[in-house]
Amino acid sequence: MTKKDFTFIASTIAAMPTFSASLRDQRRSCANAFATALAATNPRFDRDRFLAAATKINAELFAR
Repeated sequence: MTKKDFTFIASTIAAMPTFSASLRDQRRSCANAFATALAATNPRFDRDRFLAAATKINAELFAR
């Protein structure tokens, strides 16, 4: 997989709802599961960078 693929997956996870603590925990758990799986696909995969992108609060989503 490539950076483009990782970015797409992280963006999709980042768009998950985070309106409650349990939803934020689910998103974090999903991001961690993907990070573990994706690390096996590319030796240059940056787990920390992926997790930061996947768990960020996307202000654009709240503007809608």
